[in-house]
Amino acid sequence: MEVRHFSHEHPLILDRVDDSGEICIACSRRIFDQGLACSSCGFLLHEKCAVLPRELSHHLHPQHPLTLVFDPPQGSEFLQCSVCGRTHPGFVYRCNQCNYNIDINCFSKNQVLIPDVSTEEKNRKLQHFSHNNPLRLSYLAKRSARNCHLCGLPVSGPAYCCTECGNFTLHKSCGQLPQCIQEHPFHPSHPLRLLTQSPYPSKESLCDACRKPIVGFEYHCGICNFDLDLTCLSISPALRHKDCPDQGRLREEIVKAEAEVEVLVKKFKQELNSLSEQLQAPAGRIRAYQTCSSNSRTN
Repeated sequence: MEVRHFSHEHPLILDRVDDSGEICIACSRRIFDQGLACSSCGFLLHEKCAVLPRELSHHLHPQHPLTLVFDPPQGSEFLQCSVCGRTHPGFVYRCNQCNYNIDINCFSKNQVLIPDVSTEEKNRKLQHFSHNNPLRLSYLAKRSARNCHLCGLPVSGPAYCCTECGNFTLHKSCGQLPQCIQEHPFHPSHPLRLLTQSPYPSKESLCDACRKPIVGFEYHCGICNFDLDLTCLSISPALRHKDCPDQGRLREEIVKAEAEVEVLVKKFKQELNSLSEQLQAPAGRIRAYQTCSSNSRTN
């Protein structure tokens, strides 16, 4: 089967390559198995290089789309890669507006947005309440070094990504969390709503289930000021008793009691410090009186 490629005037045919390895015109790396070859002039491409998209958005240069080019601009030498600083005669993804270039090798190393292999989900988009742009379901490599904006943990595998800003990312599971939860075991009295940040002036929240600081999004009850982190969202209270018909409400009462105890302990410490200061004051006056009396007798 013949293939027409934009970079070459002759048709290319899938053919086996010499075992010594011949150079791919696109990436300048050797081909050791089979590639797309021109029988007329020896032009040769890896199969994967032959199917690179002509235009794309890339997270290293989210401002403008990049176009795949082969020949450098008229009157110039080979294009210099803006990532590694090297030049070679292969294909380059280029932004003419910014004179920004990514060679094929750097593109492959930094290409974290790989389409999901699932046919049903390949084009699925999500309009998440926390972000203005629609998110596309993608597959992130382990080297992506991205963190989920919802839970704050590293992301690899299926994820919702913003292709417009090139930064906003959610785990697939985080992106599908409901905005409101009714009758959660830790707080069955009122619904919990998903918030992008702490609702308090200090912008700091403490999970009422595990008593740990909350990082990232949280579930919150505006009536009781009850806060739940995403880790505790997926677990149930550990308390079990055969005579307890409503374990969730009992756990809620325990959490409230713990909070009240903390307030009482804090108040007790303040009163203890105040009492200590009051006790120290008379002792100071007595020492001052003794000093003055001793000086008087000496005189």
